[in-house]
Amino acid sequence: MVSTWTPLVSPEVYSRWLEQFQLIWVFPLLTLVCSSMAYRTMKRQDEGLAFVMSLGIFLFTYLGLIASKWPVIVPPNYTIWDASSAPESQLFLLIGFLCVIPIVLAYTAWFYWVFRGKVKVGEGYH
Repeated sequence: MVSTWTPLVSPEVYSRWLEQFQLIWVFPLLTLVCSSMAYRTMKRQDEGLAFVMSLGIFLFTYLGLIASKWPVIVPPNYTIWDASSAPESQLFLLIGFLCVIPIVLAYTAWFYWVFRGKVKVGEGYH
């Protein structure tokens, strides 16, 4: 039986990734770098850098996904500009975001400050 292999992605994504070498390959390489660094920092128990590397893994993965589909972000044929809302709506959301996010960050910082040092290693439920 002869089988023909067809990619599981759209032809545009397939051609963007595999038919010619482009700068798009930097995203999986950076994801691999972040993954290996996260693994090494977790073995050293450096939680802060492991967290940052985890953020890098998600960031570069999503950037690779966006680069794969750009500018048709919303399938099957809507560009990012077709799918966006009116500029007035975006301005309203931006103002709300700029007002609410500092409050959330301040509350989170205060919460961590109040409860710092309350749980020691070896105590608690674990």
